Amino acid sequence: MRSIYRIRTTFIYAVLFSVALVLLAGCAQSPADMPTASPVDPTQTLPDPPVKVTKSPDPKSTAGAFLNAWQGDDYEAMYRAISSRSKGEISEEEFIERYKEFAREITLQELSYSILSSQINPDSSMVDYDLVISSNLFNDFSHTNSMQLVLENGDWVIEWEDSLIMPELAGGNVLRLDSQIPGREAIFAADESALAERAEAVAVGIYPDFVDPESSEGLITWLSRISGLRFDQIIQLIEDAEPGEYIPIAEVLSDDSDRIINALSGYGAVSIGSYTSRFYPDGGIAPHVVGYVSAIQQDEVDEFRRQGYQSYEKVGRDGIEEWGEQELSGEKGGDLYVVDQEGKIVSKIAEKPSSDGSAIYTTIDPEFQQAVQNSLEGLRGAAVVLERDTGKVLAMASSPSFNPNGFQTENINWDSWLAQIYSNPNTPLL
Repeated sequence: MRSIYRIRTTFIYAVLFSVALVLLAGCAQSPADMPTASPVDPTQTLPDPPVKVTKSPDPKSTAGAFLNAWQGDDYEAMYRAISSRSKGEISEEEFIERYKEFAREITLQELSYSILSSQINPDSSMVDYDLVISSNLFNDFSHTNSMQLVLENGDWVIEWEDSLIMPELAGGNVLRLDSQIPGREAIFAADESALAERAEAVAVGIYPDFVDPESSEGLITWLSRISGLRFDQIIQLIEDAEPGEYIPIAEVLSDDSDRIINALSGYGAVSIGSYTSRFYPDGGIAPHVVGYVSAIQQDEVDEFRRQGYQSYEKVGRDGIEEWGEQELSGEKGGDLYVVDQEGKIVSKIAEKPSSDGSAIYTTIDPEFQQAVQNSLEGLRGAAVVLERDTGKVLAMASSPSFNPNGFQTENINWDSWLAQIYSNPNTPLL
């Protein structure tokens, strides 16, 4: 057994010795025999990483677009530019009316602005700007304001508040214009008789169903006298009337009305109504020359309010009444107040006195004009008569004619006159 153990031990030592020799032989190799690594270039760098730049939106552009839309009265575009939070606090309808009301009360003519600066944070910004508001009634209003913006879906939107209209309107304040409206001046003929003036008048009309021409000679005579129509013309009007129809006859000044009212009040077929308004004598002397005034229509209110008119006023629509609108109506004035939501005055921010207009004098000869109008009755055409030596217009008539008193809604005859005007196929207003 001992001999076997010695043999095994001797064998193990021999193996270990052989391994050691191999390892020593490997370590004894010269540097030239060893593999070498590739040299490293000290100047070699990594390639640049790809860079993608996302440009930040410009809050000045958003502010400028908002103010441009205001200049163009594009209130819908303005509303689209405000933040979701702001839209939750004011509806589009309320927003638009807020700006329209401001334009009416301040008599807005135009806006101008200049962007001053901007401050940008990661999710909010502020733009400072100067705003000049030009008014048709008052001196310019100018102020510096700041617009707050926030990011929504990668775009700047405006945190809207009342003070963006005008700093004085912060907290829901509004403007109120206390207008001073001068009276409209008259238009005169060559003899200084009025062709158009504000006056107290009486309108007269009849219900033919209650008139018997054969037994109403006195009534028809009176109607002929105040209207300028011949006796037979009035009889023809009565006979041609539809059942239940009302026929307007004439309008006369109140100075002449007492005896007329006394004479006609006993006839049940007669309707009489007093009114005060623009008055055109004799149913209109040279109506195509003089023109007429009528009420501001609903779709015109914003336009005329911005010019300083009140919605209840009348404006010239044709002829001298339209051409001489500014001269006849004078210069409007008033006081402009800031009032709170309870209607209490906060401050007065502007004032301007009104000034009267001027009457307009024409060269029309009223009697001659009436004669020329009568000569064209029943015809389609026009006539102009000039004075040879001076070139003055003595008469200017067009047929068919029309009664400009029909545009005065205070007149009980107004709707009947208008029906005659607009139902005439020969278009009297042209």
